[in-house]
Amino acid sequence: MPNGCLEKLLHPDSYVLDLAERLNITIDVALALEYLHHEYGLEGNVSTNGDVYNYMILLLEMFTKKKLTDDMFNGEMSLKDWVDRALQENT
Repeated sequence: MPNGCLEKLLHPDSYVLDLAERLNITIDVALALEYLHHEYGLEGNVSTNGDVYNYMILLLEMFTKKKLTDDMFNGEMSLKDWVDRALQENT
């Protein structure tokens, strides 16, 4: 997998990540968050709320191949809403 910007890996013009590469990225990000929370948690200044939300967005973008900022996600529908609807319609 080429190095570079995560944005370009998730939403490429040519190179497409396979499932194993996507899973490896999610695991690496989760491990990095765990490390940072341990490292900075010693000072008692850690809030996981933002990280959990952002990690959820990363997972949704990785597995739907949609950007949080796609034009289809306007004031009435978000990426999360789109995934919720798709799951309800297909389960």
